Amino acid sequence: MDPRSGTSDVAAADSAKPGDTGAGDTSSDSGGGDAKPSTASPTCSAYCAKIAGAKCKKDEPKLACEKGCDAAIASATSIQCGDASKAMYACYGKAAMTCDAASQQAATADCTKEVDAVLACADKVGVKAACSLDCAAVAKAACSADTPQAECATSCTEVVTKYTECTTSAKTYLDCAAKATYTCSKKNKAVAVACATEKSAAMKCLYVSVLGMDKTCAEVCAAAATAKCPKDKTEAACAAECLDMVVDPDFAGCDGELLSYVECATTSKWGCDADGESEPTDCAAQKDAMIACLK
Repeated sequence: MDPRSGTSDVAAADSAKPGDTGAGDTSSDSGGGDAKPSTASPTCSAYCAKIAGAKCKKDEPKLACEKGCDAAIASATSIQCGDASKAMYACYGKAAMTCDAASQQAATADCTKEVDAVLACADKVGVKAACSLDCAAVAKAACSADTPQAECATSCTEVVTKYTECTTSAKTYLDCAAKATYTCSKKNKAVAVACATEKSAAMKCLYVSVLGMDKTCAEVCAAAATAKCPKDKTEAACAAECLDMVVDPDFAGCDGELLSYVECATTSKWGCDADGESEPTDCAAQKDAMIACLK
């Protein structure tokens, strides 16, 4: 099983890692302009090349995948799980990847032993128990788009284990969600509305501390400012709005499409739309995919 799939809210955050795209070929970051050079470790470069080669609908752009992979190995090292994490990614880099019909993400069953080793490390910090309780609560809601309870628990544990910078905020959310009443969203995914604040904190930790989305949003807004459109906000206000949108619960299930659009916007040319606001002129396909997902 691919470590990025699953259905608890914390597991769903990983699918934004950034994130799975809706742009088809993910062998390079989407968008116009020159591609950013890769600085990934050999292990993560091979892993993300394998993911990109599967060309699954909701996999993240390759550069974002590499950044998340290297951050995951580094953070796992901080709880003495670095070797297990690196071995898991190395295995995935050599495995046969196919597109999972449910998640539309690359997946494989070839690395069970390596995944189990990572999960064993998670027991040291009590993550596995917290994820099991949360996924039991998710299962009670019986939402049609959620995956089975056992898969949810495994994926949740893998996600929180990978991003140890965010273990505290993630466990705070999980502890809240395990006691909350889940309801089905309009996309038929279980949502713990009472824990929205805790979820937002966990997701902001993931996107800012691990994935550097605050910097990505700043890059987007600096690019947007070059269009000098009359109705635009300041760069600071634009960047804050961008980050809020990335962690907005309304985008749950469309994280990949949103992040693909944001990644495209960092390298796109910009112009002014009919309302006098800036827009990336090279990202129409990514924008359309995001809007279609949200409907």
